[in-house]
Amino acid sequence: MYWCGALELVDESGNDLKDQLPKRASLDDYEEIFRILQNRYNISYLAMTHQETISVHRNWLSAMLSEGERYYQSSSIDVEIVGRVGAGDAFSAGIISSLINRYNLQGAIQGCNGLFCFKAYY
Repeated sequence: MYWCGALELVDESGNDLKDQLPKRASLDDYEEIFRILQNRYNISYLAMTHQETISVHRNWLSAMLSEGERYYQSSSIDVEIVGRVGAGDAFSAGIISSLINRYNLQGAIQGCNGLFCFKAYY
């Protein structure tokens, strides 16, 4: 049986790393946190979605995938949010499928962001 606790995001002084991000953090701002997580926990691939809020129902949605020292970012897509339920699941399924099938990672993150946006819109 395996047990997985929460991944700690603290620096040497015990400060939470994500609290050190700018208030309106971009994907580029997360690269250092990705690097720390991947090194600390021996993670080969790490992916995330990012949203920039324009209004209550309108967001710019983008995504990032890290493969060690290489980072891949999707373009941002302007989306009118209809429902968020399942959007992260669609993104995760796309990432898992892309890695299993060894797709080009830049194309994969772009396609996975499309899945994320499509699900958020419908």
